[in-house]
Amino acid sequence: MAMARLARSYGMRLLGPNVSGTFNLHACFSAAAAPIGHLYPTSLVGVCQGGYAFYDMLALGFPLRMGVGQFIHTGTNAISP
Repeated sequence: MAMARLARSYGMRLLGPNVSGTFNLHACFSAAAAPIGHLYPTSLVGVCQGGYAFYDMLALGFPLRMGVGQFIHTGTNAISP
């Protein structure tokens, strides 16, 4: 919780735990495990708990011009007290 309070005090957002990243290709932002060369920007948005499988799907769809413009991997989704 201390890290969340510190981030909030600076106007920052945190992802996690156990995330593979996020990206917004329309804003030229990628903090993700996927190579930027395997991403094709579209108007679709992806939200996924199992991010690495999603990256594999994006890599396979790239030659077919299939992709998403924004993505967030939500991670474990466990809330501790």
